[in-house]
Amino acid sequence: MNSPFLTPPAVFAAGSNYQIMSVTDTPLVYWVEVNNHKYYDASNGVLRSACRAHRAVVPMAELDRAGKYTLCFRRVLDRKNSVPITGEIEKLEYIFRPVPCGGRINIYQVADAHQLNTLPHMAGQYFGKDLHLLVLNGDTFDFCHKDQDFDYLYYLAGRLTGGEIPIIFTKGNHDNRGYLAEKLEEYTPLVDGRSYYSVRLGDIWALILDCGECCDDNYPEYGHTVCHHAFRMEETEFIKRIIANAESEFNAPGVKYRLVISHSPITHIRQAPYNIEKEIYSQWTELINENIHPHFMLSGHLHILDISYPGGKLDTLGQSCPVIIASKPVCDASRKATDYIGCALVLSDRQVTVLFTDSNKNIVGEGKFNI
Repeated sequence: MNSPFLTPPAVFAAGSNYQIMSVTDTPLVYWVEVNNHKYYDASNGVLRSACRAHRAVVPMAELDRAGKYTLCFRRVLDRKNSVPITGEIEKLEYIFRPVPCGGRINIYQVADAHQLNTLPHMAGQYFGKDLHLLVLNGDTFDFCHKDQDFDYLYYLAGRLTGGEIPIIFTKGNHDNRGYLAEKLEEYTPLVDGRSYYSVRLGDIWALILDCGECCDDNYPEYGHTVCHHAFRMEETEFIKRIIANAESEFNAPGVKYRLVISHSPITHIRQAPYNIEKEIYSQWTELINENIHPHFMLSGHLHILDISYPGGKLDTLGQSCPVIIASKPVCDASRKATDYIGCALVLSDRQVTVLFTDSNKNIVGEGKFNI
């Protein structure tokens, strides 16, 4: 029988777990098996079937050791009566390749895909099967007006990972827009209900930040539907908690690369009306500089290709490390998309190689720095 899922699963890395997520329009119950242990998609003991997006939370260490997982499900034929009717157990098996410890690490960032058809999918295939980590760094969507808009994330992730490697997902400003934007959390990874968190993958420790919208909450375009100032204030306290737990976070044994991943480059303040939250972003920058000492930051948002070094033209708040700003949808005079340029990163021997690559896998710019 054919798979009921739209794409292969997406294995999101968040906190100390992988969240293995799949989307389907077929009512079914869902779980994942790793080393004969079952991880259910359940609501307080009731297997969920009245949803499109399914999620199984698996400890990272468990899946890393196993190197494979089995996606399991039963189709729900009737759940209206007191005795539900479900089909037989069906299974799909996937290999899994964790981010390697030691040696070269290949990362590809797709930011500002804006639901562009095909082009970001093509650019993201730069490493092919040698890709170790996919970073979807915000503005994956242009807006979310209907449930099917969320499917774009899974077609992109499925094309680039096939369910076999980890994905880091961040939320960008456009991902807060649309009639169903509040449902984004049903389709994306969260830790304790938050879209910001830390994650450890092999030699990498990363702080994932969410800046929310790019204008003040009362900006007319938002129609009084956001409260991102309060959201950012809560995020400040989260950063402080991360710092308080330094020995189990960025100073943990084996961490070689400390990253900050944020759709918006927090150390760059733009012109009005985008010149918001200077006080908060200054505090974030100070906390990160003085305590975390990241080796680099990874961003998008500006639709440019640049490695911003401390003291450069994009350094407003005093960054302490390079900030890689790398995503560029390319349009013609009629604003039709003709290309997409993303960012391939190679971490090796404490050197970071940055390659800006287009949808034909051509390198259109590059740079290197040591850490």
